[in-house]
Amino acid sequence: MGWTGYPVGKGRALEQHLSDVTVLRRSDRGPDYADGRVADRKAHTWVVAAMHDGTPLIVCVLVDGNFVKDVDESMGPVYYDCPLSFLEMAPQAPGPFAGDWRAKVRAFWRGTL
Repeated sequence: MGWTGYPVGKGRALEQHLSDVTVLRRSDRGPDYADGRVADRKAHTWVVAAMHDGTPLIVCVLVDGNFVKDVDESMGPVYYDCPLSFLEMAPQAPGPFAGDWRAKVRAFWRGTL
């Protein structure tokens, strides 16, 4: 559960990281996005990715400079600003954290979190 580093130019680690993934939907979050590139500071991106069998999975990709880390919903990400439409695109991941995380995402968008 560590971070993956990419020896690429500033702001290009996310694009390199996602280049081998079938991205069905993507939503960039955080104050550090400008012109589609990630700045030096921390940010995150929500992705609905197709797994090897085609099943969609919601993943929060954390970005810190040239380092990225995937946190899928089964791990209970600590960010709750995932677009609601993503919840409809992907089945709930198994495990004890996904249901609670989805409830917090809905509460975030209702303004009750």
